[in-house]
Amino acid sequence: MLSIERCSATSTGIEPNGAPPKPSRVTITPVEPISVLSSGFIVSSSRLYSPYGNATALIITGALRGETAMHLTSVPSAIIALSNRARRMGKGQGNLLRPSTLLELRNAPHLAALKYRDYRVTWTANMFSGAAMWTFIVASQWFTLSESDSSGWVGILTFASMIPFLIVSLPGGIMADRIDRRTLAQIMLFASFVVTAILAVLVISGEVKLWHVAVLAFLGGAFRAVQEPTVTALIPNQVPQSVLLNAITLNAATRHGARFFGLLIAAPLMAIPSIGVAGVLVLSALFAGASTLMMSLVKTVSSGEGRTGQGMIGGILHDMGDGLAYIYKDKAIALFMVLVALHCALVMSFESILPIFSRESLGAGDGSILGYLVMAFGAGSLVGILLLAGVRSEKLKGQLLISV
Repeated sequence: MLSIERCSATSTGIEPNGAPPKPSRVTITPVEPISVLSSGFIVSSSRLYSPYGNATALIITGALRGETAMHLTSVPSAIIALSNRARRMGKGQGNLLRPSTLLELRNAPHLAALKYRDYRVTWTANMFSGAAMWTFIVASQWFTLSESDSSGWVGILTFASMIPFLIVSLPGGIMADRIDRRTLAQIMLFASFVVTAILAVLVISGEVKLWHVAVLAFLGGAFRAVQEPTVTALIPNQVPQSVLLNAITLNAATRHGARFFGLLIAAPLMAIPSIGVAGVLVLSALFAGASTLMMSLVKTVSSGEGRTGQGMIGGILHDMGDGLAYIYKDKAIALFMVLVALHCALVMSFESILPIFSRESLGAGDGSILGYLVMAFGAGSLVGILLLAGVRSEKLKGQLLISV
């Protein structure tokens, strides 16, 4: 593959041991180009330090063993790409990340990917979609608490909206390798708009039941669980390799940015009696509609290479089996998956008690306090991304992971 004997630069380079950069020449020893999967993940059989500076101090570990690759960035995210081979990108032509491309990354601006029209439109659609999701969650949680006076029902609602990410994301990502990603994303975004609009109409009409909210929350979560990996897989077709890492990082930041900016608008509205939950659900539907409209403006048409010789269902099941088997065999990835699962199950579950906490402990008479709480978490996540982007030491990253 490709190895780096020494990687340092005057301003933005990093040493392999995490030490501060030295003012010396970058030395790269090419052995073989490394591949870029269609889903946007870069793979190498050896550890690779990218001279991309504080924007994305990328560390690539675990390289293309079998049919799976792992991609880690300095933002708090790690995604396992399940792929049967290194894919083709763009208009059917193979693309390889070469040493010259790595050198270009060093000077890439933090927002370099946004200068590409289709990526900029996709990024905006993602931001609107995230705002729609968080305003939907906050409004539906407060409505459920107000109608049931039970934190248990709020927990059921939160579970219904989040469980699809566990059971649908994996097959959804594999579908993105078989169906035109732009079309699939448009369908999922429009479906999310319909779900949100239905709940808004039901609340305004006064005909809504709690089970209606739970079912619609589940459907909305399922549609988004397919949409997110689909949009992520579309990104490598929209930007050149020199800014691919920047594009992936910016895309990951939309989830936290949307939580902040979406609720910055929605939280004050929930304090106005004439608007309240119903008005925020209408706002959520408008966000979802704007996301659908923006995605319809994307011109990039692309799809990955699915497994040949099998039908859609058979191929998806086969790929899922391959990916899960690989995770089971690789102890490092299995440990990481367990850590993420425990974090989501035991730490992030606090979100389901925020509505009752805001009412009983903070004396909230409407959903605005809940909105501000969730908005604060979004702001903290954005600050965390900016701070972690400057961490270069691998040891320090591990310590931060354990401490948080």
